[in-house]
Amino acid sequence: ARQLLNELSSAGIGWSSAKELRRDALYNKVESIVLRVMNGFSDDPGLFDELLDELRSFVKNDSRKRDQVEQRVKDNETGRARTINAKQAVQKLINQKASGMRLPAEVGRFVSDTWSKVLIYTCVKHGDRSSEWQAQTQTLDDLLWCLQPLDNLDDLNLRDEKLPQLLEALSDGMSTIQLPEAEVEKRVQEVESHLSNICSNDRAYLDEDEPAPADDSFEIMDEIVLTLPGEQLDAPADVEVEPTYLEQIGKLREGSWVELTQPSGEVARCKLSTIVEPGGRYIFVNRRGMKVAERSRRGLAVELKRSTLTILEESQVFDRALQAVIGNLRQMHRAPENA
Repeated sequence: ARQLLNELSSAGIGWSSAKELRRDALYNKVESIVLRVMNGFSDDPGLFDELLDELRSFVKNDSRKRDQVEQRVKDNETGRARTINAKQAVQKLINQKASGMRLPAEVGRFVSDTWSKVLIYTCVKHGDRSSEWQAQTQTLDDLLWCLQPLDNLDDLNLRDEKLPQLLEALSDGMSTIQLPEAEVEKRVQEVESHLSNICSNDRAYLDEDEPAPADDSFEIMDEIVLTLPGEQLDAPADVEVEPTYLEQIGKLREGSWVELTQPSGEVARCKLSTIVEPGGRYIFVNRRGMKVAERSRRGLAVELKRSTLTILEESQVFDRALQAVIGNLRQMHRAPENA
């Protein structure tokens, strides 16, 4: 009977509101078990063994379905975190290297719109310490260097040597993100055309010949933004968070149940499904394994401080009930003495 009570409590910990229960197969199962105990138990404790086995079997099958849904959530969130991290890394890299440079407008758009996608893909697939990442970053460096006016003959000759390899690297990079072949060819030709004009101007200047017509399509490269505001999860910076709250959040583990108060005021009971790295994003799911909330560690600490987050105790329900009964009996025992 004690084990059955604990199993019933554990099975129902994810229920948030009464309106959901009638559509929940687990609730119907729990209700039927309770009614069978109330109506069918006389003096045979074997009924509890039978019901316990029945409940565990049902919960096992129910959990298998829920785990499949939850695993898809974990996989999606892990992929999303990698993409956000890659966007932030590429945004920082391109802004450090290209922001403020004078570039042909078409080439500037190529860097911000196309080559950024190549870098993001490479970062997600291989990581920012891989040889593939280093190669694509070097291609960006080579492109930006070749686009700058040069006034040294050795540099001009070096640029001429680099160009065929650079254009091939650009083409190969765009192929990794599965751009149509015609699109790849068009963009390589645009870059090659601007590079040819720059090379002609630089050689004409050194040879003191008539300079080639100046390319008036140059623009100052603005900083690019690849991450959206909704992808940032940090709590408001003006809220001070004491270390004790951060420590409590640090003790949360996958499978921990909490109650979160939504902006609408509704309280949702949900389980910590996973902590996604990089970024330390806490992903919560409901009893069916579907994602219902996403927070940063600091954000959870702020909610804990504001009492809009409650970490649920998962101690055995029988032990808690027994403690309550003993406490009540002690109070009743003291009452006559005090009288």
